[in-house]
Amino acid sequence: MANLGDLRLQYNDLGDGGIGALVDAMGVSGRFHKLWYLGLSDNTFSDAGLLALEGAIEAGGLPRLEFLTASSDASSDERQKAVQDVFTRRRSKPRPPP
Repeated sequence: MANLGDLRLQYNDLGDGGIGALVDAMGVSGRFHKLWYLGLSDNTFSDAGLLALEGAIEAGGLPRLEFLTASSDASSDERQKAVQDVFTRRRSKPRPPP
């Protein structure tokens, strides 16, 4: 999984527990460090899942991520925008060396 660059989990009924598992995996040294695309659209997670994802990105998780989709009918537009905003702010910072 350390070399994974593209992870598409759209339309997988991914709930808050799935987002939590993904966030936990981000914390494992070396996991997802090359991930540049993460697709999470059209799942079932709520604002709680997006808050966990937002916190992980803000803490330095997914350092090479260039493209993120994260939407769900069970989450608010405001929280979806907040995740995109933290992702955009993080992208504007210098990236770690390969």
